Amino acid sequence: MISALPQLLAARAAHAVNAVATPTGLFAAPCRAETGTPTGTLPQTAGVYAALGALAHDSDVGGRSAGEALATPFTASVVLHLIGPDSMQLSTALRTPSDAPTDGRDLMLSVVLDRLLASDETGGLAVDTADILAGGRRLSARWRFDQLTAITPQPFGTRQAWRLEVLFRGSQTLSAVPAEGGHILQIAIDSQSAPDPKHMTARIDATTDDLPISVIANIGPENANQFSAFSIVKLVDLLRIPKTQLDATAVEIAGSNTSLEGTLKLLHLFLDLRRSLVFNGINAGFLDTEFAELTLDQVWDGTTLTLPAQMPADQKLRVELLAKPLMPFLRTDAWPRLTLGQLSTAKAEV
Repeated sequence: MISALPQLLAARAAHAVNAVATPTGLFAAPCRAETGTPTGTLPQTAGVYAALGALAHDSDVGGRSAGEALATPFTASVVLHLIGPDSMQLSTALRTPSDAPTDGRDLMLSVVLDRLLASDETGGLAVDTADILAGGRRLSARWRFDQLTAITPQPFGTRQAWRLEVLFRGSQTLSAVPAEGGHILQIAIDSQSAPDPKHMTARIDATTDDLPISVIANIGPENANQFSAFSIVKLVDLLRIPKTQLDATAVEIAGSNTSLEGTLKLLHLFLDLRRSLVFNGINAGFLDTEFAELTLDQVWDGTTLTLPAQMPADQKLRVELLAKPLMPFLRTDAWPRLTLGQLSTAKAEV
């Protein structure tokens, strides 16, 4: 992704020039964006050429734990060539003094520097990005203008050019490796105290939030890697997608798979509503152990939920509100591994 930096910089710089030139008629033709060092005969237009030079990186990256994204910070030396147009159109321009010479490369220099320095003045908030998704992994790069090290005027045939040497600072990130094998949903603990030989048993169930995304019928495991590239491994990760970005993110993840896109949107809607219920106290009480340990295949046939008659009414209501709406989303082969305790328990915060 670092290799995409020159093309993006040239395109952004050329866009900035055109934004000024086109409505005012400052240049004879729109500015073009190219990569590499300009050679040979150029079209009679303004042009921005960008070439990637030396890369410096932070060698003290440090270790990372399994599943953690690997980020590689870097500083890139970039050379920008600003080549002015062959002719100018300044019929509406006012010059002081009136006979002052005007050079197209000077106008381009002002426009491009204005964009670079504006990026610097925002404290690095003006960031350029590039992404690629392949093989279930996501490779992303982010960079911003750091400093201008040299400005050199250069002739180019009958035209003039500026050579700008610029440093950009950024990072390249490779998404974490998707989880492999089965997910731990339950942990059984059996201990014996000494010297009194009494056995103690305990069981820890994951909440709904901790369930892997692969338990959802239209998502996993065939699309689990696709989601992991967007750092969505557990159900709770979906709630980190803001509502305002849901449509765009769903399309980006699902691509042309409209069924997958629809599942993602509906699931996000339900989980968001579910969290609102938890905020309002529905999560205050827990199911009794005998009901919490019931697996989904014992109470659900894909259409009808059948709860034990002796189950308290408040606990039945909790299952109806928090667990039942999620059941149609779940893969049938996951039913024997999922309990009512898991499906009816959620975290209050993401």
